[in-house]
Amino acid sequence: MVSKLTFKGDKPKKRKSKLVIASESECGSSIPSSSSNAKRPKSDSKATSDAIEGWSSALSSADLNGPCLISFLVDSKPYCLATSGEGDAVVSSNLDILLDDLETATDGAIIDSIEPNQVNQVFVFVPLKFHEQSKPLLNNDHRPELIDQTRPDDNTPFALKSSRGKYVAVDKYGAVTINSTAIGPAETLRFRQVQKSQRWHIETVWDKYFQFNERKLGGENENQISLAIRADSTDTGFCEEFNIRIQTKNKTKDSTVVKSLDYNRISSRELEKLAARPLTDDEIRLLKRANREGKLNEALLDIRQGSKTDRRCY
Repeated sequence: MVSKLTFKGDKPKKRKSKLVIASESECGSSIPSSSSNAKRPKSDSKATSDAIEGWSSALSSADLNGPCLISFLVDSKPYCLATSGEGDAVVSSNLDILLDDLETATDGAIIDSIEPNQVNQVFVFVPLKFHEQSKPLLNNDHRPELIDQTRPDDNTPFALKSSRGKYVAVDKYGAVTINSTAIGPAETLRFRQVQKSQRWHIETVWDKYFQFNERKLGGENENQISLAIRADSTDTGFCEEFNIRIQTKNKTKDSTVVKSLDYNRISSRELEKLAARPLTDDEIRLLKRANREGKLNEALLDIRQGSKTDRRCY
């Protein structure tokens, strides 16, 4: 089974030590053992929080911590910001959607069920601070520094670090690249929440906003349209609104009630690995429904028998 994405700095899960009390015959003493004298293991609340897996939407500035996924919807289909091998900012649609029926699902349910499927879709929040309270000028005297705090606030600027160790940068013309090796004013971003909702505006040091727009392809594909990410918008609207997905274990307790871990969740990528071939949307919905009902193995056998990918199925 394919394991989920892991990140540098994640602490391993701690196992609770069992309390073993020796009997009177084993210890060779006639004094009766008392459970009050035995040391009991302390409950580790942090280990419990580390066990919470999955991704959730950021609902406050305090949630902007750790790895994140910057996503948006176009015609009820989710997309996200990603980095290419050359350091370009690209739009990726290869996301894992943890829903059975996408046709009847609402936009809110779709955006709340997506998770990254590749490491180039994940960025890490880096909180910053400046030498002065005012907006930094474009010189070396106002270079941002890393800030040492557990939770950011509404005025905290950020830098976004990619899986390649590079930072997201924006020039004065609005071009977005992910190839910077150091943090400066061009790499400084501010996340503005839209009326206490799950949507966010991403503001640059040039007083412009990130936006996703459509562009026509040239050459033989001139009739096709692709999505692009730029940061030259002066207004805020639907195309400037993004959803920030973060790891559930990094959410604050006061922002939202953390849902209990659903052990029946399985990703589309894991299902394709078990089926040993690519699956259609109908087959994925069928297997996810069978997984909830405890009949995943039977459904996989039916699919393997139909596609003859298992020689033991007759």
